[in-house]
Amino acid sequence: MSLALASQAHDANWPDLAADACTLTPGMAELGQAIERARKMARDRQRSDGSWQERADMGPLTTALVLIALSHVDAISAEDLADGCRWLRNAQLPDGSFLGRPFAPSGDLSATAVAASALSLSPHAEDREASARAHGYLMAHGGLDAVANLAESGDIAPIAMAMARLLAPERVSVPALSVLVLPKLLELASRRVVFYGLTTLLSISLIAQSLRATERRSTWLGERMRAQQLARAVSLLSLYQNRNGSLMNVVYHTALLVPALAAAGVAKTDPRLANAIAWLRSRGARSSAGLFFDVYGSDVWSTASYLRALLLSGASRTDDAVMRATAWLLACQCQTPQPALSNPRAAAVLTGGWGFQSGEDAYPDCDTTSAVVEVLGRALLPERSNTASLPAPLASRVCAAVGAGRQWLLSMQNPDGGFPSFFWGHPSKRPGPIMLRPLRLRFSDLSLSEPSAWLRRLAESSEHLGDPATEDVTSRVLLALAQTGTELSAPETRRALEFLQQQQCPTGAWWGRWKVNYLPVTACVLAAFARVGDDLSKDGAQRALRWLVSKQNRDGGFGESVDSYRDPSLAGVGPSTAPVTAAVLLGLIAAGQARGQAAARAARYLVDRQRDDGAWDNADCVATLVPPNLFYVYDGAARYMPLEALASYRAELSGGADWHS
Repeated sequence: MSLALASQAHDANWPDLAADACTLTPGMAELGQAIERARKMARDRQRSDGSWQERADMGPLTTALVLIALSHVDAISAEDLADGCRWLRNAQLPDGSFLGRPFAPSGDLSATAVAASALSLSPHAEDREASARAHGYLMAHGGLDAVANLAESGDIAPIAMAMARLLAPERVSVPALSVLVLPKLLELASRRVVFYGLTTLLSISLIAQSLRATERRSTWLGERMRAQQLARAVSLLSLYQNRNGSLMNVVYHTALLVPALAAAGVAKTDPRLANAIAWLRSRGARSSAGLFFDVYGSDVWSTASYLRALLLSGASRTDDAVMRATAWLLACQCQTPQPALSNPRAAAVLTGGWGFQSGEDAYPDCDTTSAVVEVLGRALLPERSNTASLPAPLASRVCAAVGAGRQWLLSMQNPDGGFPSFFWGHPSKRPGPIMLRPLRLRFSDLSLSEPSAWLRRLAESSEHLGDPATEDVTSRVLLALAQTGTELSAPETRRALEFLQQQQCPTGAWWGRWKVNYLPVTACVLAAFARVGDDLSKDGAQRALRWLVSKQNRDGGFGESVDSYRDPSLAGVGPSTAPVTAAVLLGLIAAGQARGQAAARAARYLVDRQRDDGAWDNADCVATLVPPNLFYVYDGAARYMPLEALASYRAELSGGADWHS
């Protein structure tokens, strides 16, 4: 089937579009106007330091958890507690529940339990009444037994309710501290489990133990062993703590860290706890609805993405916006060696990566590093000889940073050829989709006298708790390496391509760990194939192209629901959104399909739906935290991705004409 026929096959009621193809394709003037509006929007959003920042909104849970954590250590003002509770009240649904993820169709048991706990801490009647309504929802959906059972999946709702004195701490099923701090167990577990998974379990265990310790009687030897365990726990929790006090720059994890350190006996004047509290407070933001806390910031990722869109849309390398963004990204490169648990190989490169946010000292990731290396390489090496270059001093710094970033990335390539997000060497994922069902740990089944059983249980859950190489991260690393000089014949390229070939689904699509879901990742893999010079006439690439085009909606756009994580038959199915449409258009362009009907209709969709301010609506598009349950809203993709896609589309149609300002 041809690509044109495949696109029509998705909807038998479509008219014959071939005769009207010229009316579908946006003209150069129309494209230029859309691009200029979007460029102005992007420039207007740049901050004074050269960076861009976009919200990462997970919903009510993070705000509620911060209120509980800070209240638990008596580190929140009455005003902030009242403002935070007011924000929660504004987010409460009519049935008393709270959403567990943005755009969810109904309330969530865990998020409602945490929000009920936070609201119960307020002395104000309206907050107490809102807490009671949330509690009523819990009672109608399994009661406290159902909440307590959530602990079996590592959910934090039971410990949140326990901190608010709404659930007896004895009912919170947690791994024993004595098991979690066993050095050998930790060493073995770290080869299969992401460290933030271990810190979550460790934090919950410390808090629960502290809440239960009303009258502890022990021998001198027992107290000494307990003191050693607590010291070991604090050392582990601090291993990935940044200098700014956060744990991996994530509000969720830092909100657990604060009461956990206090439970371990760390004084509030100790920099580890004091800085964590200060950082957590600094993440608060106010709106007309009250005080809220997003799950994390996004400034490094957002800056790299906006900078790429500006460069592709014609911004000069000597443009002030470009140079300030470039210099800002250079300052965010990780210079402190990451802990050896991230990459235990003897010759591992432990510096040179980038984290998702600034201030990330110990937790760089391959995804963000590839985005930064790619755009710095693009800024360093203009596509055309008549394009202005970066000033020599800045170019020299960029060259050194790109070299260090490449070395860090190459050091993270797994034995299977793919690239993980954070940790080298975790077991490979099976081909195709994983994490189809929520995590179930069932720690209450295990005996304290059998540490090996705990390790087996963690190993069995490595699909959810591990950090294997994935299709989306691997394809983006390939794009970065190719942009900065790696060729098709390089061993690292061949191994990565083999990994991607093995991971392809029978439909021709690729599953997405960090993007929702098959559509944007399949497009990115195709772009990686094209960028490294692989043969796109191969069966795998052709099947992917046919699958992509077959999923085009009648309006010309593309969209995909989070339901595709639980049900792979829904891959590529969903109402059109600007970010997904832009991602697919970029994939089609990279694969040589810019002049095809599918690309024209996707471009028309984007042009027609641009707002007057130059941006696009995000609709219900979300980014992935932990599928199939945890997602967050990231509106930035609806701003810079359509700009990049339309600029790339214009460049292809114009045959490489210069558009640089």
